[in-house]
Amino acid sequence: MQLSFTEKKNIRKSFGKLKESLSIPNLIEVQKNSYSFTSPLKYFEYLYGECKILAVDFPAHNTLPFSENISFFKENDQISFIDALNKCDHIKRLTRDNLKNITMTSRVEKIVEFIF
Repeated sequence: MQLSFTEKKNIRKSFGKLKESLSIPNLIEVQKNSYSFTSPLKYFEYLYGECKILAVDFPAHNTLPFSENISFFKENDQISFIDALNKCDHIKRLTRDNLKNITMTSRVEKIVEFIF
């Protein structure tokens, strides 16, 4: 579906109004396994930075901790992207306790406990 100039302008305008919004990028060809299995480090940085997150609706993204705080869109679907972008305004921030659980130190401690 081709968007008109006005529709594209409105998308840029809407995106520009968001104070803090970050996108988890689409996967490149060599990252096919990431479609189902991923845990991007940037995701935790975005959460800790209290950013609103917009991501492709891949199975791997749906299984991320606090995925209810992600505004998902369907890959290559402009309408879905616009809807998800608009939903970013309604995403609630994580509590301080939740933020403490996603620090690098906290995550490393959990991995060490799991291994040993």
